[in-house]
Amino acid sequence: MRFLVTFILLCSLPCAALAAKQTLLITEDQLAQTCKGTGCQLVALEKPWPNNASDPSRQQLKFGHFEFSIPPGASLRIVPIGAALVAKYEHGQKISIHYEYATQFQPDHIVKLYKKASIRIADYPSILFTKTPSDAEPRLIYDRWIWRDAMAGKGLIFNKTEATHVTRSGTVSVYYALTPSSDHESLAYVTDSSEPSSFMLVQLDGFTLGDLEKLIGSIRK
Repeated sequence: MRFLVTFILLCSLPCAALAAKQTLLITEDQLAQTCKGTGCQLVALEKPWPNNASDPSRQQLKFGHFEFSIPPGASLRIVPIGAALVAKYEHGQKISIHYEYATQFQPDHIVKLYKKASIRIADYPSILFTKTPSDAEPRLIYDRWIWRDAMAGKGLIFNKTEATHVTRSGTVSVYYALTPSSDHESLAYVTDSSEPSSFMLVQLDGFTLGDLEKLIGSIRK
């Protein structure tokens, strides 16, 4: 069965720390965010793209500019706030998917910040998963603010995570992990180097890491 989702995508913030900023003027005090927790030194392990043999029983979806498959039996709905696609299952499992766009951030000064920064919104997952507080920070102050925001998020999201992963296929990179200390049990950030203005965030509850990797292996542009 094939389900086509056509929707105008809005966005939610990549992490709560960005929402607290109230001015485009960035001072050293505003750059005080730091990474705290056991996950601060995690660096994503490179893994081969999951081998996902075609399974006709899986539900085929298209959302935004990606196609992928999920386990059968899902009840699908669109959540207007954040334009999320939510798949719910009989026994409580849930898959939530939405896009992040810098141009849709609120308040508006965050949009202006990304316009001044050399870091693009699609670079955020790479910083989160492959950089640590031990790495050299960007010199541009706008880039440094985004970098430190990612480091603060790293400490919160990966506080109880044992390992993080990255896998690549063509222009698509997927950064993923089990995240028991966050609001969801596992997550994946899907980026496309030909689409630097956005990334897709996949959040799973009630599924294993293997289930997440099956979803990842099915992703196509």
